[in-house]
Amino acid sequence: NAPYGGAVATVVMASPIVGNYFEGNNTISEGGGMSLVSTISAVLNNRFVSNHAKKDGGGLHVCVTCYPHSAPFLFDNTVTGNTSDAPHDEGSAGIGAAYLKAMSNNNVYDNLRKEEPSDFGWFHELAEEYPEWVSHPSIAGNYWGDADPDATIFDGADDANLGVVDWSPALDAAVETAMPRATITTRKLVYVDAGDDMDVYLTVYNPGDAATLTAEISQPDGHEPLPLHELEDAVVQGDSVTLEMPANSVWFQRIVRTAY
Repeated sequence: NAPYGGAVATVVMASPIVGNYFEGNNTISEGGGMSLVSTISAVLNNRFVSNHAKKDGGGLHVCVTCYPHSAPFLFDNTVTGNTSDAPHDEGSAGIGAAYLKAMSNNNVYDNLRKEEPSDFGWFHELAEEYPEWVSHPSIAGNYWGDADPDATIFDGADDANLGVVDWSPALDAAVETAMPRATITTRKLVYVDAGDDMDVYLTVYNPGDAATLTAEISQPDGHEPLPLHELEDAVVQGDSVTLEMPANSVWFQRIVRTAY
């Protein structure tokens, strides 16, 4: 029995987690398959099957109370058949989180908390007064099996102290193949101290045949252009980054170090 994170536990990590299979792992606390602590990563095309947590996140636990907050991207994952012993308002059998960057194109179904359906738990405390896009995120475009997501998702609809997730529209069928992905992440969800180093990372995932990718990376109007670093295996021209991506490959690098 692992003390935390049945197979994997990360701490302040930005690098991607891609293409893994987590099955039959167990923890006496959170994260039967994996626990993310102060981690802002792209979690792409992984399978969490038949893992168990005594507390939250039988499949995947995204740390609720740690700071900096964990706020991953969750795309193209399958989370099914995981279990938890947590009370209804303290943990989910599938995925448990309080912060997310984005979540879509996942299969999340048939997870059981004390023999009751429990696929997703949203434990964002409204007392922290984050903006609505943080506290009330959209998690549309996921497949929840045959169950009614309202019955398998725990959030502010069940506890008025918590934020609410919008799961609609859901997918009508299970996700069969992963999609190409490009995500930009920083070490923290929120920066408050002027002068802090702010590292910006780019993850690109190509689950298919070899391809050329060109991305335009720019700031909102009124901001100076990002000072892109010289990047290995990439061509940088102004705000444009071009990559030659082999089949079934991941590219990850820090693209900017700037001060907040």
